[in-house]
Amino acid sequence: DFKTSFSGPFSPQLFSTMSFHNLKSFHAPTGHLLSKTLNKSRCRFFHSHCRKSIHKCSPLNAHSQRPSFAPLRQHPFQTSFYFSKRPYHILFFGTDHFALETLKALHKHCIQSGNKNDSLHVITPPDSSHMRKQVVHPVKRYAIENGLFFVDVPHERRWPKDLKDLRTFIAQSRKVDVFNEEASGEKAPTTRQIRPEEVPSHFDVGVVVSFRYLVPQFIVQQFKVGAFNIHPSDLPKYRGPAPLVWTLANGEHSTRISFIQLFSKFDHGTVVHQSPPIEIPSNEMYASLYSRIAKTSAEMSVHFINGHSKEELKKLLQPCESAETLEATDYIPASEKHPFAPKINQEKHCFVSFHDNTSTEILNKFRAFSQHWNLHTTVHGKTLYIHKMCPITDTEELEEIEQKFSSVAAPGEVIFNKKRKNVYVQCADGQALTLQEVQYAGRRQTNSEGFAAGLSLRHNQRKLLTEK
Repeated sequence: DFKTSFSGPFSPQLFSTMSFHNLKSFHAPTGHLLSKTLNKSRCRFFHSHCRKSIHKCSPLNAHSQRPSFAPLRQHPFQTSFYFSKRPYHILFFGTDHFALETLKALHKHCIQSGNKNDSLHVITPPDSSHMRKQVVHPVKRYAIENGLFFVDVPHERRWPKDLKDLRTFIAQSRKVDVFNEEASGEKAPTTRQIRPEEVPSHFDVGVVVSFRYLVPQFIVQQFKVGAFNIHPSDLPKYRGPAPLVWTLANGEHSTRISFIQLFSKFDHGTVVHQSPPIEIPSNEMYASLYSRIAKTSAEMSVHFINGHSKEELKKLLQPCESAETLEATDYIPASEKHPFAPKINQEKHCFVSFHDNTSTEILNKFRAFSQHWNLHTTVHGKTLYIHKMCPITDTEELEEIEQKFSSVAAPGEVIFNKKRKNVYVQCADGQALTLQEVQYAGRRQTNSEGFAAGLSLRHNQRKLLTEK
């Protein structure tokens, strides 16, 4: 009977962790007895497979208190994946390397959970051109290499006006099936149009990371659970396209990662989740912070989706009906007290003046901008680009420079140390910085010795570099 065959260790929780093929190894009458303890949905799944494969069922083992299992191959899909909750159909919006880390984490989780690639679709901007060459964005390249469904955003951000269903738009997506080797020996991807049966009937969750475009509201409203955007700043501070750059440029000592609802304005959604404060060392450069925040955001996105039930996610991500009420109460206030993170203008934001800026301000700008842009200043009417600079950390060198730069030294004065092969410049706060590699506009890049030779500087000679 039931008590004799399944005494003690068997439970519905144990049944939920058995593999898909092991379900077929149970005896069908035993499944009938199990229907008294398991819920209806699990019993319905159990009986359907027992009826289909009753000829494959192995007999009960008389020497054991459990049914014997047939020696079938262990299936990677766990029954908890089928029984506990249906897998989410995720639509990912992203472009650059920051978004790529989150896409990798979601894709890896889909594979580990037993989901196929058809549960993850990608929307990415079209290819850009640089120096007459077509440049494929990192997110799109990853989708091509891993066989994910992807679709390009229409040019000039013109979403189709007749879009009634998100599925209609996704049906235009493509997937890479094979790689054809050309005469050059390189592998070229071959894409095909997605089949209608491969498109999900709906999407549950939308994930937006560094997408550059504003996702239309009629698309946001079609997600069954909701959609969220990952913004690498302590919102409402640093709303805008370059939060990490301005976090370093303003000398912040910590930052956060914010998950917000999608709204009709950039970075104006309700904050639904935030990370603990992430410390920023005083000497950390932009590339290091960018990589560190990107990996942390990727881990947080997986935990955020899996750490909440469907009802909890829907409650967090679904906005209220009244947009006016949202903007007045729940949404991030547009306050002038919070710093903004605008797009970088090299001529305006990357200019430094040794008369007006302190050494800390110049170093913070160098940490933030030097990855993609060069700081520049004016020397005798010419533009000087600073490729490499650093503070003076050696104690002996610092004492020596302080002696050379007396209290009467004016900001903007430079001095050349031939022994150390360095050029030092005085800043507005009386502290000196080391100029290691510079370049005049239209000239070649040079080191400190070449720069000193161009200024006709001798050993320990001082000269005014810029005039206020």
